[in-house]
Amino acid sequence: MSFNRSNTCAICTALPSVSLCEGCQKKFCYNCFNKHRNDLSLELDDLFNRRNEVMEVINSQLNLDSLNVNPCFEKIDRWQNEMHAHIDRVTAAARDAVQKLTFEINSNIRNEFDEISKELQRQQKTNGYIESDLNRLRQQLIKLNDTAQQFHNKIHVDSSNSRNINWDTMLFVAMNKASHMAMASTSVPSSPNPNNSFNRSSHNTMSLSRHPYPSSTRTPNLYRTNSRTASLSTGSRSSTTYACIGCKTINHLRENGPSFCSVCHSPAPF
Repeated sequence: MSFNRSNTCAICTALPSVSLCEGCQKKFCYNCFNKHRNDLSLELDDLFNRRNEVMEVINSQLNLDSLNVNPCFEKIDRWQNEMHAHIDRVTAAARDAVQKLTFEINSNIRNEFDEISKELQRQQKTNGYIESDLNRLRQQLIKLNDTAQQFHNKIHVDSSNSRNINWDTMLFVAMNKASHMAMASTSVPSSPNPNNSFNRSSHNTMSLSRHPYPSSTRTPNLYRTNSRTASLSTGSRSSTTYACIGCKTINHLRENGPSFCSVCHSPAPF
């Protein structure tokens, strides 16, 4: 029997096409359409395997134990140690400066005290002092006494420069630009089909599996059994159903016109 070559199967190119794939927009004969759907099913199985591999990576890299050894935490700890080292160095230098100034002030007070003591002894020994000498020595003792009492106020620690440090900007955490672009590129666009299970958001990281057909590399001929069941049905036509050969969804046969799967939109080949 002759037929239009434009309606031949896209795979075998020998038999007439009976089904159109909504995905690749190619036409197939009945047998090749089954093979085409089976190939897609195998690809989906591979995606499930890849999904499970990604799940293993997620569970191993994003658990609480792995977060404790995050390289970012190591950098933060290293920065903290470096800042502590700088602070320790500055404070050690400040303490040394306080000790040097304290020693210098202490030496000056004691030297001045010794000079006043010697002056008093000399005036007492020579007995040549007058009122002005006594007033001068008295004022020197009063001043030295005040200096000794205010000894600790002679040194001032100025930390005003540290108040100008904006600590909130000393350490900044952000996502790498390359990582941000990579995450954006891996986002999967939503399918327009609301019944597609891959459209539903899920945070479940349990392992999933799709079991391949057990006894044949070809998809089981579910249409033939269901079409026979449909032909035996004498009730309402709305109760006549068939199983989609692609996604196994149970669909109702339309009374008029071709029937399509409600999930994957594959046509019913009868």
